[in-house]
Formats: sequence, C-alpha cells, structure tokens
Amino acid sequence: MNGIDKLSVRHLRLLREIDRVGTWTDAGANLGMAQSTVSAAVARIEELAGVPLFEADGVRRVPTRAGRVLIEAARDALATLDGAWSSLESGASAGVLRVGVIDAVPLYLVGDRVGAVAEAMPDVHLRLVVDVSSRLLERLAERELDVVVVTGPEDRFPAVEVVREQLRVYGEGEQCVLYPDGSRTRDLIDVGLRRLGLTADPIATAGNPEVLREMARLGTGWTVLPEGIGEAGSEPLRPVGPVVATRSVVAVRRSIGTDPVADRFVDAVLALGLNG
Repeated sequence: MNGIDKLSVRHLRLLREIDRVGTWTDAGANLGMAQSTVSAAVARIEELAGVPLFEADGVRRVPTRAGRVLIEAARDALATLDGAWSSLESGASAGVLRVGVIDAVPLYLVGDRVGAVAEAMPDVHLRLVVDVSSRLLERLAERELDVVVVTGPEDRFPAVEVVREQLRVYGEGEQCVLYPDGSRTRDLIDVGLRRLGLTADPIATAGNPEVLREMARLGTGWTVLPEGIGEAGSEPLRPVGPVVATRSVVAVRRSIGTDPVADRFVDAVLALGLNG
C-alpha cells in the first residue's frame, strides 16, 4: 500500500483549506479541528508524501512546489466527489441512461414529447436501443440496459403501464403481413384473430410497425397495428372491422429506488400522458 492509499477525504479538505486561508489556525477553525490536530494531520500527510508540503512565511503557511501539486490534485478530487454527492442527495445522477424500447415507442415519442423528456432530464444523455420485448428484457436482466419499454404484461421486474393500445386491421386483400412469430404482439394478434374466426398466414413479417403500415398502404396485404400507428401521419390508414386485441406497453426497471435516473425517466414518460 503506497502513501496515497492512506490519505482520507479529511486530509484533502485540510490541504485545500490551508491553501485557501493561509494559516493552520484558521483552517482548523473552519473545519472544526484543533490546531494540534491540524499540525498532526499535516505532519502525517508529509510523512506519507516523503517531502515537505508547506513552508513558513511569517504567520502564513505557503505550499512548496510539491505541496502545490498535491493541493491542486486534492481540489480536483474534492470537486468531483462533492458534485457526485450532491447528485446523490438530490436523487439525480448525471451521465448516460441506457434505454431499450420496442419499435412502436419512438413513434409516440416525437416532436414536443421528446423535448419534454429531455427537459425533465437535462443532465442525462439517453442512449436508445430498439429491439423486441424478449431481448430487451434479457438485456435488462443482464444489466446491459437500465430501463426498457416493452409489450406487457411483465411480472419479473417492477413494471408500470405507459400506454394501452387497441390493435385493429388495416388494409385489404386476401393476403396479410404481420409481426413475426414469437413476438408478444403477434401472440396477442393470433389470439384475437382466432376469437374473430380468422386465420392468418402472412406472406411477410416485420417487427417494425412502420414497415407493416407502409406495406398495407401499398396494397401488399392487410395487417394489424396499434391505432396510434395505423392512423398516424399524413396518410393515415382506415381501420377495417372490430378491435382485434388490446396491447399494454409497460416501462420496466430491475428495481424501484435504486436507480434514481431510471425512475426519473419513467416518471417523465408517464407525465407525457401517452394514453390521452
């Protein structure tokens, strides 16, 4: 163990304060330390450093060249620690938040809504990953992501519903294009179609709902989409027939309260009122 391993935050604050006020007596008074304690602490730091850190100039204590190097390093380290501690106390933590979402979610978070999330989290850079629900939940469990927005229900992790969508048929023809087999949305669609007495044998599948909407618009075949996607944009599609299924989209975290930034993200998304 070298000398730096034996330094404490108290030692660093003392060095910074001596440099700021110029005397051991004033530095000790500001930090609630007796002068004898200050003298002993400085002697210990100099013992660990192996060189003198201060020299007398009348009543003042002036850093030596070595002392100046260590004081500058102490000031930088304390600024970083103080900033991190303030963030923890305020329930925030600047940095990167890794967010996983299904394809449909970015279609809802557009325009002013993106700005609303960014305004609620100005100190956080959102790193977005788009994938299917099952894979996103795997990556959440593996700690590769901090929060995910996926098709529900979800009972392994804390989940809160952010939007409930009605899935309807759009487009015409004998053929259909649908979400891929094995996806949660496709499972909901298959159950809903069977309930309506319909059987789906898609000629093409796509996980991206925008691709499905465009294929239906071009006449490739009918599809099943959330209303908010099928009827969005400058060329909305008209629904055909009754509601096929209802899909719940949920925001999921590994736990609540242990990652304040993930909690803030979920709160910001809920505040958008996507169900409204």
